[in-house]
Amino acid sequence: RYEKKVEVLGKKKYTTRITFKMGGKYVVLFASASLMAVKTCYAFVASPEQAIIGRANLLKYKDFMPSFNVVEAGGWYSVSKLAADPKSSMFSLLKEKVIDDSKLDAVISMLQAKNKGFSSEIVEGDWSLAYQMNSKKSPVLQKILSKQGKAPTRALAQANFATENMKFVNLRKGKRSTLTATVKYNPVGDGFTMSPENNIVIRRIMCDIVDAKFKYSFLPRVPLPIRAKGGHLDFLYLDNDVRITKGNRGGIFVHVRPEILESMKA
Repeated sequence: RYEKKVEVLGKKKYTTRITFKMGGKYVVLFASASLMAVKTCYAFVASPEQAIIGRANLLKYKDFMPSFNVVEAGGWYSVSKLAADPKSSMFSLLKEKVIDDSKLDAVISMLQAKNKGFSSEIVEGDWSLAYQMNSKKSPVLQKILSKQGKAPTRALAQANFATENMKFVNLRKGKRSTLTATVKYNPVGDGFTMSPENNIVIRRIMCDIVDAKFKYSFLPRVPLPIRAKGGHLDFLYLDNDVRITKGNRGGIFVHVRPEILESMKA
């Protein structure tokens, strides 16, 4: 359910002078009023009913859900509440100043069980990085860049798909620097899964870095001798708002549309 919260931002007092004529004399009245500025917001709060719905969802997707640590995610009751609406739960977790990685891992597993893999039509366009979980095998540069701040306040990071050219551009932007890498991709059958309806779900795209550039401040853009072949991304979940992928070195990336990331910062 959604609870309504009202925050008082401040008060202002206004005074109005009214002059009129009565019985040949002028009468002056002063009227005052206070105006209160408020901000109304709605927060998602899980109810016991949500936990019941969540348990039903867990039973529905249990055969397609990757394992996760239930204890670290807060126990079965907590997990059931997350499962009532995994996508809304994920957005709520990402808005926290300190992200609970265990709960987020559980929610990602729930979304993966929905069998929404790669789609060239849906993936087209701009995506902003909202969360990144590195693995022990993640590249050193990737780990360094991810320490620039917790989402959604970290430096700008994007991965924008142009499906007509079968390419996407990774962009990392700091205060004065910009690093871009152009990746050529190709969907493959490896790593596919089957949906409850026995449909094949394409998960994997093979990725080759074909170009890389670095720019600092007002200096000219400099080509980098970075080329790599044979990498891949597995699409754990994809819809019009969210893209969750896992790299061949185990890193997890949650991307959202830029306008959604902006709303998360508010």
